[in-house]
Amino acid sequence: MAALFPRATFIYCRRDFRDIALSCWLTGFRSVRWTNAIEHIASRFAQHVRLMDHWGKVVPLAVHQVNYEETVADFEGTARRLVAACGLDWDPACLDFHRTRRAVRTRALHRLRQPVYPSSVGRWKNYRSELADLFAALPALPAQSF
Repeated sequence: MAALFPRATFIYCRRDFRDIALSCWLTGFRSVRWTNAIEHIASRFAQHVRLMDHWGKVVPLAVHQVNYEETVADFEGTARRLVAACGLDWDPACLDFHRTRRAVRTRALHRLRQPVYPSSVGRWKNYRSELADLFAALPALPAQSF
């Protein structure tokens, strides 16, 4: 991608791996087999960390990191920084993403049609004892990668 779009700004969305793993585990993606086994989920996350570390070292990219938890806490501020990082002018309609009626294919469509909500931040804590093996198997989310 860097060779095809040398002036592009790439966006890397970060989120607590425990919340992502919980979402994968609970969603029941039948066609995505790796989401159905703790060891496979942990392995995918470890490979993600390895690949992001690799690309951060070998490809000089402009990468704008967006932290999910910060986005929830300060949606407008995060959205403004993202739009600016992409070299675009701010449009207040960015804050009303949930009002769009265009077709979107996702299992979380009902959530996409809502404003940003905080209930998914730290949700893993509700399952810390039941899914302790899953959370223990996950790699640590690295500090800012790029």
